[in-house]
Amino acid sequence: IFSGSGSAQAEALRVRRLLGALSDDMWYFAGTRHMADLLAGSVGAASVFLYIFEGLRRSEHGDDITFWRGTAPVPVATKMAEYLAHFAASGDPNGPDLPEWSAHVPGSASVMGLGSRIGMRAVDDEDRERHAFLVREYFSKRLPSELRRCEPSSDS
Repeated sequence: IFSGSGSAQAEALRVRRLLGALSDDMWYFAGTRHMADLLAGSVGAASVFLYIFEGLRRSEHGDDITFWRGTAPVPVATKMAEYLAHFAASGDPNGPDLPEWSAHVPGSASVMGLGSRIGMRAVDDEDRERHAFLVREYFSKRLPSELRRCEPSSDS
Protein backbone atom coordinates (compact mmCIF):
# COMPACT_ATOMS: atom_id res chain seq x y z
CA ILE A 1 0.00 0.00 0.00
CA PHE A 2 2.81 2.39 0.83
CA SER A 3 4.54 3.69 -2.25
CA GLY A 4 7.64 4.94 -0.43
CA SER A 5 7.40 8.37 -2.05
CA GLY A 6 6.00 11.55 -0.58
CA SER A 7 5.39 12.56 2.97
CA ALA A 8 3.99 10.34 5.68
CA GLN A 9 0.91 12.57 5.77
CA ALA A 10 0.32 12.12 2.02
CA GLU A 11 0.77 8.36 2.38
CA ALA A 12 -1.69 8.26 5.28
CA LEU A 13 -4.23 10.19 3.20
CA ARG A 14 -3.73 7.78 0.28
CA VAL A 15 -4.25 4.74 2.56
CA ARG A 16 -7.38 6.34 4.04
CA ARG A 17 -8.80 6.87 0.52
CA LEU A 18 -7.98 3.30 -0.52
CA LEU A 19 -9.58 1.83 2.60
CA GLY A 20 -12.65 4.05 2.09
CA ALA A 21 -12.97 2.85 -1.51
CA LEU A 22 -12.61 -0.79 -0.36
CA SER A 23 -15.33 -0.26 2.24
CA ASP A 24 -17.65 1.34 -0.35
CA ASP A 25 -17.04 -1.54 -2.75
CA MET A 26 -17.62 -4.24 -0.14
CA TRP A 27 -20.74 -2.91 1.53
CA TYR A 28 -22.39 -0.96 -1.26
CA PHE A 29 -21.24 -1.64 -4.81
CA ALA A 30 -19.83 -5.19 -4.96
CA GLY A 31 -22.15 -6.46 -2.24
CA THR A 32 -25.22 -5.02 -3.94
CA ARG A 33 -24.25 -6.39 -7.35
CA HIS A 34 -23.52 -9.83 -5.87
CA MET A 35 -26.89 -9.98 -4.09
CA ALA A 36 -28.62 -8.77 -7.27
CA ASP A 37 -26.91 -11.57 -9.23
CA LEU A 38 -28.02 -14.14 -6.66
CA LEU A 39 -31.61 -12.86 -6.53
CA ALA A 40 -32.02 -12.41 -10.29
CA GLY A 41 -30.53 -15.86 -10.93
CA SER A 42 -32.79 -17.74 -8.53
CA VAL A 43 -35.67 -19.88 -9.77
CA GLY A 44 -38.95 -17.95 -10.03
CA ALA A 45 -37.25 -14.71 -9.06
CA ALA A 46 -39.02 -11.38 -9.31
CA SER A 47 -37.24 -8.80 -11.44
CA VAL A 48 -34.35 -6.98 -9.80
CA PHE A 49 -33.57 -3.36 -10.70
CA LEU A 50 -30.16 -1.86 -9.88
CA TYR A 51 -29.27 1.81 -9.86
CA ILE A 52 -26.45 4.09 -8.93
CA PHE A 53 -27.39 7.45 -7.51
CA GLU A 54 -25.28 10.04 -9.22
CA GLY A 55 -26.75 12.95 -7.30
CA LEU A 56 -25.81 16.46 -8.07
CA ARG A 57 -23.13 16.46 -5.38
CA ARG A 58 -21.03 13.83 -3.62
CA SER A 59 -23.57 11.62 -1.96
CA GLU A 60 -23.41 9.26 0.96
CA HIS A 61 -25.55 6.21 1.71
CA GLY A 62 -29.16 7.35 2.17
CA ASP A 63 -28.76 10.79 0.56
CA ASP A 64 -31.17 9.74 -2.17
CA ILE A 65 -34.20 9.55 0.16
CA THR A 66 -35.54 13.03 -0.63
CA PHE A 67 -35.05 12.29 -4.33
CA TRP A 68 -37.17 9.10 -4.14
CA ARG A 69 -39.88 11.12 -2.42
CA GLY A 70 -39.76 13.68 -5.22
CA THR A 71 -39.12 16.50 -2.76
CA ALA A 72 -35.63 17.54 -3.85
CA PRO A 73 -35.85 20.64 -6.07
CA VAL A 74 -34.25 19.04 -9.15
CA PRO A 75 -35.74 17.24 -12.19
CA VAL A 76 -34.20 13.85 -11.34
CA ALA A 77 -36.28 13.77 -8.13
CA THR A 78 -39.53 13.85 -10.12
CA LYS A 79 -38.36 10.98 -12.31
CA MET A 80 -37.20 8.95 -9.31
CA ALA A 81 -40.57 9.42 -7.59
CA GLU A 82 -42.30 8.26 -10.79
CA TYR A 83 -40.08 5.17 -11.00
CA LEU A 84 -40.85 4.37 -7.35
CA ALA A 85 -44.62 4.78 -7.84
CA HIS A 86 -44.60 2.46 -10.87
CA PHE A 87 -42.47 -0.09 -9.01
CA ALA A 88 -44.75 -0.02 -5.96
CA ALA A 89 -47.83 -0.53 -8.15
CA SER A 90 -46.51 -3.23 -10.48
CA GLY A 91 -43.04 -4.47 -9.49
CA ASP A 92 -41.65 -2.70 -12.57
CA PRO A 93 -40.35 0.89 -12.38
CA ASN A 94 -40.91 1.59 -16.08
CA GLY A 95 -43.69 3.89 -17.22
CA PRO A 96 -44.63 6.42 -19.88
CA ASP A 97 -42.18 9.28 -20.39
CA LEU A 98 -39.45 7.57 -18.37
CA PRO A 99 -36.14 6.31 -19.75
CA GLU A 100 -36.19 2.49 -19.95
CA TRP A 101 -34.85 0.78 -16.81
CA SER A 102 -33.74 -2.74 -17.71
CA ALA A 103 -34.13 -5.53 -15.18
CA HIS A 104 -30.83 -6.88 -13.88
CA VAL A 105 -29.44 -10.02 -15.48
CA PRO A 106 -26.77 -11.93 -13.52
CA GLY A 107 -23.32 -10.83 -14.65
CA SER A 108 -24.71 -7.78 -16.42
CA ALA A 109 -22.40 -4.84 -16.94
CA SER A 110 -25.16 -2.23 -16.87
CA VAL A 111 -26.97 -0.27 -14.19
CA MET A 112 -29.47 2.59 -14.18
CA GLY A 113 -27.73 5.90 -13.59
CA LEU A 114 -29.90 8.38 -11.70
CA GLY A 115 -28.46 11.89 -11.73
CA SER A 116 -28.21 14.83 -14.08
CA ARG A 117 -28.45 12.21 -16.84
CA ILE A 118 -30.93 9.39 -16.40
CA GLY A 119 -30.43 6.14 -18.25
CA MET A 120 -28.80 2.75 -18.35
CA ARG A 121 -25.03 2.93 -18.36
CA ALA A 122 -22.13 0.52 -18.40
CA VAL A 123 -20.28 -0.20 -15.19
CA ASP A 124 -16.62 0.73 -15.58
CA ASP A 125 -14.39 -2.30 -16.37
CA GLU A 126 -12.03 -1.47 -13.51
CA ASP A 127 -14.96 -1.37 -11.08
CA ARG A 128 -16.28 -4.69 -12.40
CA GLU A 129 -12.87 -6.32 -11.95
CA ARG A 130 -12.59 -5.03 -8.38
CA HIS A 131 -16.12 -6.19 -7.59
CA ALA A 132 -15.49 -9.63 -9.13
CA PHE A 133 -12.38 -9.98 -6.96
CA LEU A 134 -14.40 -9.17 -3.81
CA VAL A 135 -17.13 -11.62 -4.80
CA ARG A 136 -14.61 -14.37 -5.52
CA GLU A 137 -12.38 -13.79 -2.50
CA TYR A 138 -14.89 -12.67 0.12
CA PHE A 139 -18.60 -12.97 -0.59
CA SER A 140 -18.54 -16.39 -2.26
CA LYS A 141 -16.69 -17.76 0.77
CA ARG A 142 -18.29 -15.78 3.57
CA LEU A 143 -21.96 -16.03 2.54
CA PRO A 144 -22.08 -19.87 2.41
CA SER A 145 -20.35 -20.14 5.80
CA GLU A 146 -22.82 -17.66 7.32
CA LEU A 147 -25.78 -19.55 5.84
CA ARG A 148 -24.46 -22.83 7.28
CA ARG A 149 -24.02 -21.16 10.65
CA CYS A 150 -27.67 -20.06 10.60
CA GLU A 151 -29.10 -23.48 9.67
CA PRO A 152 -30.97 -25.28 12.44
CA SER A 153 -28.86 -28.00 13.95
CA SER A 154 -29.86 -31.62 13.43
CA ASP A 155 -30.15 -31.91 17.23
CA SER A 156 -33.32 -29.78 17.36
